[in-house]
Amino acid sequence: MGTETANMEHFVMAEVTEKKVVYEVGDIPDVEVKEEEKEQKKTVVEFWRAKKEEKQPDGVTTKDVLNYVDASMDVVKGCLKIGAFAVPEVAPVLLALAGVAGFIQGALKLVPDDTPDPVDEKMKELEKTIHELEKQMNSNFADLKSFITEVEFTIEITNEASTLHKYMRDVLKYRTPESVQNFREAYEKSSPLLLSYALITLLEQRSTNPVRMEMESEKVKTKATFKKWEKVIDGVLGQFLFIEAFASGLFKKKNPYNWERIIERSKKVPLILKEIREEFEKDESYWEDVKKDFEDYIKNHTHLSNQQKAQEIAAKLEKYLTSDAFHVVVFNESTWQHDYTYHCPNEKTQIIGAWNKGKCCAFIYRSREGNQMSKSDYENVRDQINNLREKKIELSFFNPMLTMIQKQMLDPKLVRGDGLICLIDDNRIPFIEVANCPQFVKGPGNWELIYLDVRITTIKDDLRKKTMLVSFP
Repeated sequence: MGTETANMEHFVMAEVTEKKVVYEVGDIPDVEVKEEEKEQKKTVVEFWRAKKEEKQPDGVTTKDVLNYVDASMDVVKGCLKIGAFAVPEVAPVLLALAGVAGFIQGALKLVPDDTPDPVDEKMKELEKTIHELEKQMNSNFADLKSFITEVEFTIEITNEASTLHKYMRDVLKYRTPESVQNFREAYEKSSPLLLSYALITLLEQRSTNPVRMEMESEKVKTKATFKKWEKVIDGVLGQFLFIEAFASGLFKKKNPYNWERIIERSKKVPLILKEIREEFEKDESYWEDVKKDFEDYIKNHTHLSNQQKAQEIAAKLEKYLTSDAFHVVVFNESTWQHDYTYHCPNEKTQIIGAWNKGKCCAFIYRSREGNQMSKSDYENVRDQINNLREKKIELSFFNPMLTMIQKQMLDPKLVRGDGLICLIDDNRIPFIEVANCPQFVKGPGNWELIYLDVRITTIKDDLRKKTMLVSFP
């Protein structure tokens, strides 16, 4: 729009960009006058021009830079949710980080005001988010550092990583030659590639592996300890990968060689941790820990329902590091061989029970093989129970509950009997809970309500219904 005063005409150009209109004052050649109003000597001009994408250093556009920063921000925000660096090992993500750094390196040649405002704000936001993640990781690093000191490991991996991280944030925050030089010096002294190799070497040796050391020091092995170290190690390696990708964009024209070597060498880490986990999952100490407290728990929690007790017991079992899977069963006070019965060849080593204590009966069955069974094994057990649901099992004077499992299930080989078979009257309000068997909703086996063929006329009708549980050995 232009106005004419004092024999002088000025035009204001409205240039439409992607999201906003930028106004400039000056001469506008070759404009098209779409409407003129003679009154008050005012001239109205509409001027439209397609704006070319503004090119940034290294041939990328402002849109490219914003996309790089957004992709990097997505990675960091995802990491914030778990409190550790977990950089996806995929080229597009790492190239985005490298792209951010590449832009910064090229922008050093420009005067500060030439940095587009949207990019400047995004860079600041990325730096702040990375700082938040760094603070979350500090406590985990303290654990790792204590074990590194104990084994006299001379390279302070976490300190070096933290220093590199701070210098990287300075580059994002200030984008000056001095901040880049400080980062370069720290990087050349202790590159992420060197540090990752050192950490993996530490893990490869039994005598210097901090995960193994702490697991061995625990009287009862827990998932929490193992997962803590798994998270720390993954976080440190993820941080190295993050810093290396950034450095490649800043110093190496996005050359992926170093980050590819980190990824390649890091593939050994899950194998090392898997070996350690499997070794300690065989530890038997947890079973004695469960046994010593089980009966007291049942006696002292009469205020809870069967369901609540079963769930609390299962929650405790979930904390142990073991490959065993569990069924936890709680039901009202009952009479053996009248209200319930079971068959278990290895009862002494696989069942912990409290019978008619605390106004209930409760037991834990541990399956040693449930987590190794195939889907077809689970389907077979499910089908075996379903085949017996409708009056296939007889209850009579000649077939009492005492012999029901042996004579009507095992002898004709209708149900597998190498683990546990349990029958409980439905009116005893049984509740079954599962622990440490993530693959299957019903745990290491299956259970259903079945209906007996009752031949005793005086028996109550509700005693026809039994909960039948079959568990793997």
